[in-house]
Amino acid sequence: LVFAVGGDGGEPCLEHGVVSICGRQREMEDAVVVMPSFVAGNDGVYHFFGVYDGHGGSQAVPYCKDRLHIAVAEEIRLT
Repeated sequence: LVFAVGGDGGEPCLEHGVVSICGRQREMEDAVVVMPSFVAGNDGVYHFFGVYDGHGGSQAVPYCKDRLHIAVAEEIRLT
């Protein structure tokens, strides 16, 4: 594992990158969300990496992309 500290001097985070390739479909319905140091929990700082596959239809990916990390952060804060 390779760790790097973000330019903001925040918590160390795994080095990461994204590659996106559009297949046979005319539009890319997949999405990626990367949120280093997105929430602090009892065990330290958590990073969020979300990969959303567009097979659920055109509305599923934006819905999850905009909301799932918020639900995860809420659960971490409650524990």
